[in-house]
Amino acid sequence: MAPLQAIQQHLFTLAQLWNAWNGLDDQSRRPTQVPLSPYTAETRVKELLPPSGNALWYRKPASNIAAWSKEWLPIGNGYLGAMIQSDPAKDMIQLNLETFWSGGPFANESYTGGNRDAFEAVQITDKLDEIRQRIFRSKNGETDSIAPLTYPALNYGSFSGAGFLVLSRNSSVTSDYLRWLDLDSGVLKTTWKEDKTSFYREYFCSYPTKSCSVYTKSSVVRPHDSLSYSFKPLEELTNIRTTCQDASTLKYRGQSNDRGMMYEFLARVQTKPPGRVSCHTTISHGKTSTVLSVTGASESWVTWVGDTNYNIDAGDAAHDFTFLGPDPHNSLVGSLNTATLLSYQELLHEHLVDYTEELNGRFSLDLGATPDFSKSTEEQVREYSRSDGNTHLEWVLFNYGRYMLFTSGRGVLPSNLQGVWAKDIRPPWSAAAGAWMMTQVIDHLDYGSGSIDWWRRQGWPLVKAAFTGQTNAYDQGTAEFWLENLFVDQHTKDGSMVVNPCNSPEQAPITFGCAHFQQLIWELFNGVEKGFEFSGDPDVAFLAEVRAKKARLDRGLHIGSWGQLQEWKVEKDRPDDLHRHLSHLIGLYPSYSIASYPDGGEVPGLSREALLKAVRTSLHHRGDGRGPDANAGWEKVWRAACWAQLGEADRFYAVFKYAVSENFGYNLFSLYDPMSYDPIFQIDANLGVPAWATRGSVKGARIRGGIGISFAWREGVPYDVTLTFDRAILPTRDVRVLFDGKVIDSFVGQPGMVRKIQV
Repeated sequence: MAPLQAIQQHLFTLAQLWNAWNGLDDQSRRPTQVPLSPYTAETRVKELLPPSGNALWYRKPASNIAAWSKEWLPIGNGYLGAMIQSDPAKDMIQLNLETFWSGGPFANESYTGGNRDAFEAVQITDKLDEIRQRIFRSKNGETDSIAPLTYPALNYGSFSGAGFLVLSRNSSVTSDYLRWLDLDSGVLKTTWKEDKTSFYREYFCSYPTKSCSVYTKSSVVRPHDSLSYSFKPLEELTNIRTTCQDASTLKYRGQSNDRGMMYEFLARVQTKPPGRVSCHTTISHGKTSTVLSVTGASESWVTWVGDTNYNIDAGDAAHDFTFLGPDPHNSLVGSLNTATLLSYQELLHEHLVDYTEELNGRFSLDLGATPDFSKSTEEQVREYSRSDGNTHLEWVLFNYGRYMLFTSGRGVLPSNLQGVWAKDIRPPWSAAAGAWMMTQVIDHLDYGSGSIDWWRRQGWPLVKAAFTGQTNAYDQGTAEFWLENLFVDQHTKDGSMVVNPCNSPEQAPITFGCAHFQQLIWELFNGVEKGFEFSGDPDVAFLAEVRAKKARLDRGLHIGSWGQLQEWKVEKDRPDDLHRHLSHLIGLYPSYSIASYPDGGEVPGLSREALLKAVRTSLHHRGDGRGPDANAGWEKVWRAACWAQLGEADRFYAVFKYAVSENFGYNLFSLYDPMSYDPIFQIDANLGVPAWATRGSVKGARIRGGIGISFAWREGVPYDVTLTFDRAILPTRDVRVLFDGKVIDSFVGQPGMVRKIQV
């Protein structure tokens, strides 16, 4: 369905559902005498949910804040995030701002991010060289400490929650309750009844207007009914003030701490009929409360905007790395005025156009599953079986991961460890953004996502900072850094170049030549080669140095004594190591230095067949993610994705089902320590969910080289395979298409080419 048609259908369906729910005839708008079946019956659910079944749905509101990571549902636009409880009487909306951080230079002007002062450079360089030599000369290629190099990152801080927006009603006993997150429209919806009155509520965050809205409608105006809106700050935040900006607008502002980052929200309520809003402030027990109250309206909606005084453009030497921007208030006033000049339907329409075109208009996955409208998402999660799985739930989970990244990653900053959602001021691991950044920068070019202009303006200066001509003595691009920090291996004396010191993430040994370092640096240098001609950089000497060191680089691909791919260049692997990380397999997934290793081999004496056999051995011995060191969804999904990359469908699906059955909440959040009272949400596994089915289709997937791919499959055999080559970015590409281990097509891809593949 075309995007505009989908939007029109969505709006029309909403009107139909409202009329049907209230027993109204479309022509007369008068009550009909058709009796209503119970709302929670399967037929009623079918009427309300999208026909595709592409939704999470529930028969009751989310529980209290302790159930935040298991039951509450997310909305967002990248700039703002919110977690929704959907309680008819007291609806808690937990608020987030993507840039709200409690530490850094805002909290301490002398903050250095853990970097040493410049005057210590010579001393640190000498200490580093001593450590490097100690590692090379030691019998086992290790050292027990790099203490002289470490430095506490004082005032590092954390991503932080910002409080709640609370919708309160003098609700009576409710019935026929349903809430659902419609992944086809990006709108969360709730409906219920009180006596003979029907209520409908929907929530969404608009990317075009950088705002979020909650709309509430009742079938009749009840004289004694009231609805109020108020902010509930987190008590740990400081300098908090909630005031009436005007008769229909709340202002809520404060700081992360006494000297910390400033934040502000503005929330405006509009009604139908208009003008049924008042704002007042009360003081009770020493606490100030500011409330917007609505009476005598059948429809009301609140729209909020929010921001901090963070400025990404002030994170450079010219601004002394302060990241300090202006007070956000004036900008927020303008943003709120712009958003609220629109009617609610216009605001919703803008959101639907953006969401449909940008998320659902480019890619689709069909697993051939039939939705089950008789069982809620919670019931399906409870009943999920490691023996049988649930293809439709898995399809929804896949789409949900795309929704989460889309609604959390479109702002100024990338999605963090919890997307853009965190309820506390200090979430675990600070909810910090973690990324192999240069891998993502080069992928942005390689997959055809970024333009040549973007590559020259933003991508290449991260590779080679000196190209900008605006650097100081401390600036280095990533490739420049590694050109200076690779060393000839003095331990094995094989002439290769290695990293020293290094460790494999969260494993103990401090050594040299760690596999994941070596694999990623090879990919970095490979990306430099691919991207150089588009950079506009005339420095061919730089390119020559990259090529020379790439040729001597240890690839991090060594087979050990029990047939495994070694995690370190000096063998330290144990067959019984069930560690959660698979760092030495990063080149298999999510990266490519192993997955794309050629048949003829690039490392002397190492064939593709031998390499993948070693990878299988390592993956088998790491287990299915039930080791003693963690119980996280991401460790299981990572393993599942690796088995999928190896073409091992049965092993992939077994581990994947284990992850879903063990580590996903009723709201399909990926959980760490899922059986705890307040389990930790980690977005990693939600973003790594692969798909499995005996039949289905994919449209609009992306592969390296700026190539789109669409295909269908049945019983493991693909058909209708089409490759579509972008008209820009990479001019030509040698392409080989393999199926079942055999090359079925080989050609040179050209810009604008469309290639049908016969299987």
